[in-house]
Amino acid sequence: MVSQAILGAIVGGGAAILGSFIQAWFNRQNTKDRIEAQNNREQAKFYVDQKVESLIELHEVLVECRDRISRELAGETPRASQEEYENEIWPLNKKLDIVLDKNRIFLDARQEEKIFQANMKTLDAIEYLESFYDNSFEAPEVELSEYADITEEAMNVIKQEINEPIDNFETD
Repeated sequence: MVSQAILGAIVGGGAAILGSFIQAWFNRQNTKDRIEAQNNREQAKFYVDQKVESLIELHEVLVECRDRISRELAGETPRASQEEYENEIWPLNKKLDIVLDKNRIFLDARQEEKIFQANMKTLDAIEYLESFYDNSFEAPEVELSEYADITEEAMNVIKQEINEPIDNFETD
């Protein structure tokens, strides 16, 4: 018969080996979960970075439109020549359209509506300015204060959308 000492050694050794395998399996799972979580964070950060960069571009274009058009509406500087209008002011609307289309994916319906309103008011202002150069073209007058308020609301929507993911990363 097998001695109790040998039997104890076999059972103890088997338990130690089994314990090592179980611990190794848990360590492997834990490492795998940490790596997966890190990859998910990096992927989320990549998409958030893309979103923030794109929204910053939209904000910059809105600021450019607001500044240029507001100067023209206020008559602070001599009005642009027809050539300047055609080369510098008229293209702003197309530029805003392109950047807005690119950013629609990042905006909910309320945000998109606010920015769309700014886009439409920008087009109205550009068309109003065009009426200074083309007498056959009639456009309703655009009030500077209304234009400024609408574009400011749109820029605030963008600022909030940019700051939200930044705030979320800071709290994680």
